[in-house]
Amino acid sequence: MVPGASRHIVLFGLSADPPTGAGGHGGLVAALAAQPGVDGVWALPVFRHSFAEKRRQAPFDHRLEMCRLGLPPFAPGLEVLAVEQEVALAAGEGAQLGTVDVLAALQVAHPDTTFSIALGADAFADLRAGRWKGGDALGRRAHLYVAPRVGCSPPNLEGCPSASLLPPLQAVASSTVRASLAAGSGDQGALHPAVLDYIHLHRLYQSET
Repeated sequence: MVPGASRHIVLFGLSADPPTGAGGHGGLVAALAAQPGVDGVWALPVFRHSFAEKRRQAPFDHRLEMCRLGLPPFAPGLEVLAVEQEVALAAGEGAQLGTVDVLAALQVAHPDTTFSIALGADAFADLRAGRWKGGDALGRRAHLYVAPRVGCSPPNLEGCPSASLLPPLQAVASSTVRASLAAGSGDQGALHPAVLDYIHLHRLYQSET
């Protein structure tokens, strides 16, 4: 905890394309909210992904709204915030931002708060491999909660004393859900009903191949 801090908030950045239910994003926010000493979880949909191969996403406003519809039912009190968008717009066009910049902005805005960061095993592997901007500093500035993912190598926490492991979740991936929706089937069990209704209303993911 930050000296004098009055609360501990876990930041969960996610593409939310779309946000999945109990076996995915919803289950993860529930697990985070249940961690000892955690006072709240803030879900931060990615505004513009740092990795070029992941930039083909549904518009940010849709992903933000799907999070607001589909995640709080799994963790009452969870907040879904557009912080990444706010930091990116303040930095200006062309700025190369990362989670470390979002964390720094929040630490300035909320000096009474200790922030931790949640990420999946695949994202943690990218961080350890040096693909994250300021990844080394990130592990020193915040505790990391790492979620194992089916199909990913088990997270190696050796040499990263600021990291701890969360319980494993089911194999529910947004990419699989998008493919199912594009095929016209759509596994309703993988999404909160409100998210599925929103997708149908706005005809999202119908043109993906």
